[in-house]
Amino acid sequence: MSVEVDLKGSFGDFTLDVSFDAPSGCISLFGRSGAGKTTIAQSIAGLRKVKQGRIVVDGDVLLDTTGGANTAPHQRNIGVVFQEARLFPHYDVTANLNFASRFLGGRTPQLSFDETVDLLDLQPLLKRRPRDLSGGEKQRVAIGRALLSAPRLLVLDEPLTGLDGARREQILQALERLRDRAALPMIHISHSVSEVALLADTLVLLANGSVEHSGAARDIFANPDLAGMLGAEEAGAVLNGTVSRNDNAVTAIDVGGHELQLGKMDAPHGTKVRLRIKASDVILATAKPTGLSAQNILSTVVDQVIERPDGEVMVSLRLGDERLLARVTKRAAVALELKPDTVAYAIIKFTSLPRAYVVERD
Repeated sequence: MSVEVDLKGSFGDFTLDVSFDAPSGCISLFGRSGAGKTTIAQSIAGLRKVKQGRIVVDGDVLLDTTGGANTAPHQRNIGVVFQEARLFPHYDVTANLNFASRFLGGRTPQLSFDETVDLLDLQPLLKRRPRDLSGGEKQRVAIGRALLSAPRLLVLDEPLTGLDGARREQILQALERLRDRAALPMIHISHSVSEVALLADTLVLLANGSVEHSGAARDIFANPDLAGMLGAEEAGAVLNGTVSRNDNAVTAIDVGGHELQLGKMDAPHGTKVRLRIKASDVILATAKPTGLSAQNILSTVVDQVIERPDGEVMVSLRLGDERLLARVTKRAAVALELKPDTVAYAIIKFTSLPRAYVVERD
C-alpha cells in the first residue's frame, strides 16, 4: 500500500500546504500543536473539506479537486481512532466491537473477532461497559472496533494523549502488535518523539501547516541537521538489530556486526528489533577506553559534525549500515578533533537502553 497526499486550504487564520507520499507501514505525522497533523488526518478520512487537494491510497483516488473526485467518508474504508475513544455508553465492549460489522460491506477483517480480542488483550473487558473502563482500556476497544471494520488504512489521532505512563505503554504495545502481526498500514499522529521512534516507518515533520521534511524514519532520526526539529533532548538514532543471545539478565543485540547489551527481554535468538538511542546518551572517545563500567563500546566512523545554534555539536557516526548520533559540547568536539572519516568510539551505558526502546519486528 502507498499513500499520496497533496493538500492546500485555509481554515481561519491557519493555512495548510502539504505534499508527501509514503510506502506501506506506519506513517507518523509529527509536529507541535497547530502544525496541521489533525487537519491532514481528517482530510484523508474525508472528515475535513479542503479547497484544493489530491489523496491516493493504494492506487485509489479518494480526492482530486481538479478532476472532481471526492469519495464519501463511509466509502473510503478508513478506520479512525480519535483522542477520545467515543464508545457507545449503552453497549458493553462486545457490542461495541461487533458494531463494526455494520460497515463491512462484504469485506473480511484482517483479523477475526477472537484474534482481535487476543491481540489487544480485551478478553477480560468483553462484558464491561465504557463507564467501567480505564482510559487505556477504552482506547484498546476503540482500536479493536476500527480494526474489525476491515479498514485498508487506520488513522490514529494522538491516541495516547492524556494517558499515564502505564496506560501509554499498554497502548503502544498494542499498536506495535497491530503494525507487525496484522500488517495494517497506519497513519499515526503525535507530538511525542518516543512514540514516533517506536512506531514510524515513514516520518513526516510538520510545522505551521507545511512539510519541513519527510522520508524513512530511521534516516530522519540519524540526520544531525534535523535534530532541532525533534528537540535536542530527544534527538537520537533509530537502529535495526537482531537478538544474538540471552544470558542471565542480559540480552545482546547485533547491530551492523556490533554487539549492544541491554536488560533481559523476552525475545528468542534471531528476533528482529528496533532500538532508539538518544544522542545525549552517547559518549565519544578517540581511543578505545579501558577500565569502564560501560559494556557497550562501539567502534564507529565520524560521518558529519554539525554545530547547533545553541553552541552544542551533533555528530553523525557510521556503524556499518546503521547511523548513531552523539551530542557533545563544541569544546569537546575541538579537543577530540572530530571530523569526517575519523574513528571514534561510542560509549553507551547499559542503563541508557531501557526495554521500552526495543520493539519486536517481523
